[in-house]
Amino acid sequence: MIKYELHIGETFDLEKGEKCAKQIIQITEEQFAVIQQFAYTKKDADLNTIYKLNDCEFKVYPYFNLNPQPNNL
Repeated sequence: MIKYELHIGETFDLEKGEKCAKQIIQITEEQFAVIQQFAYTKKDADLNTIYKLNDCEFKVYPYFNLNPQPNNL
């Protein structure tokens, strides 16, 4: 199953020295399909798609779990 992340807002992380999202929410593929149907979209200067629902703007990225947990059998 593919998962996605909503990246909402933007802040500056002093430790990393780069911009990052204020809030990150994980969603499922089905939830992303609903967002694609109902959200207003536009492109930013880097041609990333910006989604807007109820005056909340966010970007959507695929979620990659780089530290998978072992299955407890």
